[in-house]
Amino acid sequence: MSVPTSSDKDRAASMPKPSPTPEGRIWLRDLPVPAEMLPYIEDYCKGCWFWERAKRRRRIEEDLKLQYYFGGHEVYYLATPKGRAVIQVDNVEEGGYHRLRDQLPVEERDQLRSRPVERWNAEGRLPSSYQGL
Repeated sequence: MSVPTSSDKDRAASMPKPSPTPEGRIWLRDLPVPAEMLPYIEDYCKGCWFWERAKRRRRIEEDLKLQYYFGGHEVYYLATPKGRAVIQVDNVEEGGYHRLRDQLPVEERDQLRSRPVERWNAEGRLPSSYQGL
């Protein structure tokens, strides 16, 4: 994870606080795609087979939005067939993952994921998981 600089913006701090309740979730699909990411998304999708472009485009857009809006934070989200929904950013104390999981409806508990998110790179490089694909 990169070290924040004074020019880095903490976009997560300016967003509404997500929560596990359905109305408190931040769906990545609903966040706008920043204009500076579009060329990287388009270039990546050009290398995909036409039958998998839509799925891969959604995936890379969500990954880049995570970096752009929540970079530098530990993010807890639901991985659903409709896409990813952020339900918590940082501030999960010891054992908090399980408490957070227990707040979810039973049918959603297996969808809970967490990960530290790298900050969006000003040079616009794709996340390391996309290199060489």
